[in-house]
Formats: sequence, C-alpha cells, structure tokens
Amino acid sequence: MKKTEEKKELRHGYTTGSNATAATKAALLSLIFQEAISKVDIRLPIGDVVSFSMDKITFDATSATAEVIKDAGDDPDATHKARIIATVSWSDVPGVHLDGGVGVGRVTKAGLPVPVGEAAINPVPRKMMLGTASEVLAKHDIKKGIDVVISVPDGEEIAKKTLNSRLGIIGGISILGTRGTVVPFSTAAFRASIVQAIKVAKDDTFGDAI
Repeated sequence: MKKTEEKKELRHGYTTGSNATAATKAALLSLIFQEAISKVDIRLPIGDVVSFSMDKITFDATSATAEVIKDAGDDPDATHKARIIATVSWSDVPGVHLDGGVGVGRVTKAGLPVPVGEAAINPVPRKMMLGTASEVLAKHDIKKGIDVVISVPDGEEIAKKTLNSRLGIIGGISILGTRGTVVPFSTAAFRASIVQAIKVAKDDTFGDAI
C-alpha cells in the first residue's frame, strides 16, 4: 500500500510593523512603570490580539528601549530573525512622535506611500504604533508626549536583499505590513513591491517606466 505523505502546514509569522508596535508598547510601559515589561499584547490590523516576548529591555527615568527578534514563520523573509528595537523617550511636546533610527531606510523618491525625507515606516505600521502608544498614554492618564525611534541594527545589510535601493529607500529596511502577519510564500508582498516600483518610476525625473 502506498503511503500518502501529509503536507505540513506552513507557520505564519509577524511583520516588521507588528514587531515594531510590540516593542514600542513594551518600551513605553517599561518607561512608565520603571520596570522591565517583557511581554505585551497588541491588536493586529486583521483584528487578532497576539502576544510578543521581548528579547531585551533597558530603561531609566527618561527613556526605555525594548528589543524583539522578528519571527517570519516559514516564509523566506529577508528580515526573519532581525532585531527590531524601539526606544521611547519623554518629550515636552504633547503627542506621539515617530521616527526611524539606524537601519531604517529614508525615502528619497516620490511615488511611495511615505513622503520624501521621512523614515520608511509605511502607513499601516505607523498607524499601529501611534495608535497603540496613544492608547497606553490615555489609559494611564499621561499628558506628556513621547518620542519613538525604531531601529534595526542590521537593517542596512538586510536592505541589500530587498528592492529598497531601486525604490529610492536608502540606509536600511522599510517597516511594513498591512495585515500584521506574514503569510508564507505569499505573492502579495512581491506584487506590492512591483506596484511601488512602477509608481516611483513614473514619478522619477528620468522618464517613463518601460
């Protein structure tokens, strides 16, 4: 009798945006409570609530840093196992102020969903981080503002395996994600990159896309 081989179900992972959001929440809570908050829950854009465990937490009276290792599941993602770091500091300016640090790219060409000159943090992850941080501040009745900086220590090297340089994103990776999860071997992310490349080419001063 011929034995049928069972097909292994591929494991989903989480986007750079989800990891950055979780690290932001962990860093902010650690700053507020002045203790290491190493496990946090966040709500993904698809509605699921998931837990993330931080690899490292440091803090003092003025700032806190949380580090998480990205798990892309069974997808051959260039950012799998990347260290994503969120540093949260108190600010005299009310609100949540988000920027990219080392290893997060900067946009240099028009045509992307992020304005030229800004950190390559796409709209959905940006909304996730700003919304999550604002909820934490409101819940604890904190009126002070915060500065949030997302860094990826190996981001510049990882970016060489991506289309970022062709899209005009220099200095590192992009913080991405629309669903919050990484679907193994999905073509959606690749298609989205091609669409962005065409938009950048159309807006580029070198001429029409061919």
